[in-house]
Amino acid sequence: MLNFVDDKLTRQQINHKCRENVCSQCNSPVNAFYDPTTKRVFIACSQYHVSHHEGIIREASNLKMKGMSVLNQIDRREKMVNQYGKEKVTALQRYEGLTSLTKEDATQS
Repeated sequence: MLNFVDDKLTRQQINHKCRENVCSQCNSPVNAFYDPTTKRVFIACSQYHVSHHEGIIREASNLKMKGMSVLNQIDRREKMVNQYGKEKVTALQRYEGLTSLTKEDATQS
């Protein structure tokens, strides 16, 4: 079954969707294709004309499937809770996503 794109999406949004997903079968990049029979755009493996791979998957989901779940944020947090305790992990959540800390933030307990 082809992964048709919503007709309301712009070309920029479709390109973004292609950049953040990979082929679910061979992990190759995906591209947008035009289906002349339905006159709709669909996303599939960049080698679709040869492989006919239709499914796409987000790269982060792909890592979880391959057993690399420690790279997944939810699993990382669970591992930290087991290692450091819920209180410390909850206290650290406010710094999530920051690339650097101020001196004041770094010295808070």
